[in-house]
Amino acid sequence: MSPWGPGYGTHATTSHVPPTKTPSSPLTEDIEDITLFPRISEWLHELDEGTRGADGHNFSEWVLYFAEWKYIRICDIADGMSSSELSKGSGMAEGTAKQLVSYAEANTQLIRKKEKKRAQAQKALPRRYI
Repeated sequence: MSPWGPGYGTHATTSHVPPTKTPSSPLTEDIEDITLFPRISEWLHELDEGTRGADGHNFSEWVLYFAEWKYIRICDIADGMSSSELSKGSGMAEGTAKQLVSYAEANTQLIRKKEKKRAQAQKALPRRYI
């Protein structure tokens, strides 16, 4: 509890502020290198240009929304919001929000899996002493 009383320093949220999920990983894990994950601004354009953009969701239309709320990398979407929260907070169509969060989660999971594998391979290498 704050020494200044309950609620000190808190503010009401608006429907434009996307709520966040509780982090899914334990705090005891090493902090991951966020630079492993693509920036949302670039990634949304890549989605539109690739096969995931075939249905005309126009994902890159939302670049400014994510920038405004400081969602910078795709792991911020995967770890930070549900599709319904994204849809309600941004005004994005529910189907587009579902696809976007699904793609962010899949890409983030793949990157983490590759990084874990790389780290395990690095640990398995024999240490050389000088």
